[in-house]
Amino acid sequence: MLFRPTETLWRREHRAAGAGAGLVRCCHPRAAEKGAELGTAGAESLSVIALLAVLAWAVIRPRGWPEAVAAVPAAALVMATGAIPFHDAVAEARLLGPVIGFLAAVLVIAHLCDDEGLFRACGEWMATSSRGQPRRLLVQVFAVAAVTTAVLSLDATIVLLTPVVFVTAARLRIRSQPYMYACTHLANSASLLLPVSNLTNLLAFSASGLSFGRFAGLMALPWLAAIGVEYVVLSLYFRSDLSTGGQPAPEVSASRSARPCPRTEEGGSDEGADERRGRRQGSRAPGGERDSTVSRHSSGLP
Repeated sequence: MLFRPTETLWRREHRAAGAGAGLVRCCHPRAAEKGAELGTAGAESLSVIALLAVLAWAVIRPRGWPEAVAAVPAAALVMATGAIPFHDAVAEARLLGPVIGFLAAVLVIAHLCDDEGLFRACGEWMATSSRGQPRRLLVQVFAVAAVTTAVLSLDATIVLLTPVVFVTAARLRIRSQPYMYACTHLANSASLLLPVSNLTNLLAFSASGLSFGRFAGLMALPWLAAIGVEYVVLSLYFRSDLSTGGQPAPEVSASRSARPCPRTEEGGSDEGADERRGRRQGSRAPGGERDSTVSRHSSGLP
């Protein structure tokens, strides 16, 4: 319940103060008076409207402004009007503070992993080891997405891994739809395993009193079952797309890719220098006629 009849609690406290059994005040007297004037229905309505406004702002993001631009004034409004007592808001913030801080630390770790090229390396591994086979790539996407979701949270799977999977499918010339569905669904179902996998797990973990290992042990079988069901369903639904083969990814040696191509005097690379020289020599052939071999090569004729 978003609002309590604070005026009644205030009167009970003063009535029982002489007997030494007063109730603990839930908020400041001014907030209690404002809450009593606002009423329970009005307080709940104001809280719901503020919540919907913040959610709409988070979806629309006017001018790219962050969600805090709407969330902070909305929180100040419901506390200033007494819809949510300030004392209760502070108590909830103290309770959820460590959970939110831990979730933020996990997101920072995921961002650092992306900066170090972890997800790009996963894309390279999937592209080369799948050899252009759609079903093998689907198995690899399931494995990588499930581990990423469980360890680095569902946000890392959606924001950091999904674009890499899309580029990998495009590189292999395979339809990306099965793998996009796999990432988006596994970001939800594969987040059952660990408390760090999503915010709901963190809240349940803090309220259950279980240890980290005990929580993971209880959720291991549901986690595996959810992943297995997802794989069977997506394999059947996209069986036509998975039956069409793609092209194996070209293997590029690290020494060649790390070394830049030398530039020529004309500003191009050495790979096309011979062809350009051949074209110039053909155009300067004796008698003002182009060499037929060079002409056919430059025009693409056999």
